[in-house]
Amino acid sequence: MKPILNALLIADNVYCDKETNKKVIAGTFNQLAIRRPSERVPESVEPAGGRKKTAGPDAGSPTLYINLAEVRGCVPLTLRFVDLLDNSVSFEGEFTIQNEDPLQNSELIVRLPRLPCRRAGVHALELLTEGEPIGSLRILVREDTGASGDEAEGGGRE
Repeated sequence: MKPILNALLIADNVYCDKETNKKVIAGTFNQLAIRRPSERVPESVEPAGGRKKTAGPDAGSPTLYINLAEVRGCVPLTLRFVDLLDNSVSFEGEFTIQNEDPLQNSELIVRLPRLPCRRAGVHALELLTEGEPIGSLRILVREDTGASGDEAEGGGRE
């Protein structure tokens, strides 16, 4: 029997209260804005000293909250980001979840890379187990017109 997906949310961050183990999901979104390639900010810079400096942790990387029911033992999971126009997979990752009591819900907090959106359109984060879909979250990617001017490269969120 495959697990049942109770929640699949993408957010700016997910915090865990250490005393209560409650999750605080901050800044949920389902839309991204991308800039044209000529407008993108370089990933690294060449400072005056001649030493190349690359940015640290990516502030544009979202966090995924997953809540599953009916997890029995060790269950393999696959998460992939798909462009629904042509079903191309931009990234895919595999991990496992373990739960000995299927009556207890299982929660996962997954730090994602910056979502690789090459074009505007509808994309999806899909969660699978053993090749079978459990659920998905659609994400609308639109082209940034530059009207607001305050959105981050490759991932202005709304």
